[in-house]
Amino acid sequence: MKALLFKSILIFYLIVLTAYAAFAKERPKWITEIPSDNRYIYTVGIKTNAPTIEDGRRSAANQAIAELVAHFGIKSNAQFNEKKTEIETKVSDEFASKTGDINIKGTYIKDWYYEKTENGRYNVFVLLQYPKEELEKEKGRISRESAEKMFLIDKALKKGMDAEKAGRINEAFELYLSVLNLTAEDDDNKLRYSETANRLNNIVQKIKLIIASGNKQKIKSFKSIENPLIVKVIFDDAIPLNNVPVSFDFSQGSGELIKEAATNKDGEAVTEVAKVSPSSSNVHIKAAISAQEWINMPPNLSQSARNTASSLIEKLSGKNVTFQLYPTDAAKKKERVAVLIDEKNLGAELDEGIISSEIITVLKEYGYRVVADFELGKKNAEKIRLAFKKDELWSLDISFYKLTDIVIGGSSNTKQYNKTSEGIYVAEAEAVVKAVYTHNGEIAAKKKVVGERGFGLTPEQAGMDAIKNAGKAIAEAIIEQLLSEPLSPSPLMGEGKGEGDKK
Repeated sequence: MKALLFKSILIFYLIVLTAYAAFAKERPKWITEIPSDNRYIYTVGIKTNAPTIEDGRRSAANQAIAELVAHFGIKSNAQFNEKKTEIETKVSDEFASKTGDINIKGTYIKDWYYEKTENGRYNVFVLLQYPKEELEKEKGRISRESAEKMFLIDKALKKGMDAEKAGRINEAFELYLSVLNLTAEDDDNKLRYSETANRLNNIVQKIKLIIASGNKQKIKSFKSIENPLIVKVIFDDAIPLNNVPVSFDFSQGSGELIKEAATNKDGEAVTEVAKVSPSSSNVHIKAAISAQEWINMPPNLSQSARNTASSLIEKLSGKNVTFQLYPTDAAKKKERVAVLIDEKNLGAELDEGIISSEIITVLKEYGYRVVADFELGKKNAEKIRLAFKKDELWSLDISFYKLTDIVIGGSSNTKQYNKTSEGIYVAEAEAVVKAVYTHNGEIAAKKKVVGERGFGLTPEQAGMDAIKNAGKAIAEAIIEQLLSEPLSPSPLMGEGKGEGDKK
């Protein structure tokens, strides 16, 4: 009989026997000579040197149970738990219990006995009685269930191998995991468990994710890439895997792209990159197998089978490739830019410009030379602002060409839009910003934003959030237009520092 490991705790309901039986003066004969007859099996459990009678009786009962279960050919970790009921009036000593593996309903405590030792401890003895007829019935049931289990294991293994051969890997995974569940913690099926775990490991090792097309493209910022990025998932170097979820994301740089795609019948997953944000270095996009979404974890898996499955899914998730894209507009511009934008929030002037900060960050990333306020000098900055507002930058003295090649100016303000029922304020920002060549007054870039919203716990916070959102949109638009413009050199482009307020 194949051994089945006990997992469930065996609960026994014991009604205390009469004190006469427990305190019998003479040792019962069954302690040294186990009874035998045609109707019953008898087993004896012994616990010596127990600290209390209750502890001794529990340990002795456990031993007697183990002896009884041995007749079924099953290894047991069964435990005896005494439950006394005050409601029940009929004195009984029947065990009416069922475990996950065997049913020993009809077992009786035929007798029990204890002795007090010289050191004040106890030797306790328990005699169990079980009908032989029930034993044969239960052995038959266990045998049938064991045969049914082996049939299910063999069937799942065969179907799993067929699915694996046909490239239906997620189906093969699910079937093999069901085999692990059926064979987990089963001594008689250790070999099947090990072989199935090896099959799953081999599947993972044979799955490959490779770049099929789109790598090492030249790209332009704020534009979609010319060719889509395509990866291929194959099994055993030949079989394309269909309907495998693949994730795409930027691992270096940023932008907008389709983040999830599934492989087609050719094993190919495709993503389109709609936009790449400015970057002075290479852009990397990583593609990886989304194993958690692909592999179905069967319900009610045993812990060991679940651990194996989790480990394999983690290995699958680690299968990835990286596309490298090369920005062609990352060549550093040599133009000098002064940023002079008037910014207000709810009508109040800002000490530090938010839109200006967003624009300056992007300009520096692309290598533009941003001219600080102190380099312009206060008087010169005011003259430039005034000329900018009148669209008369061209009228400035030629000495200003030494200060800056481009002036980015404009204005922004916010207004409260409403307040939500949750107490959140909503504000809207409006801004007009343009970049103008200093020497000829021509517009190099322009962006207007109306109704850009922001949120906050106060009107001021909502306004600041709105300005920040507007700043991101404006910065991207201005730099995109500047990059598309050819250099428009001024007569003194790149000639040293300005003279500040010395003019």
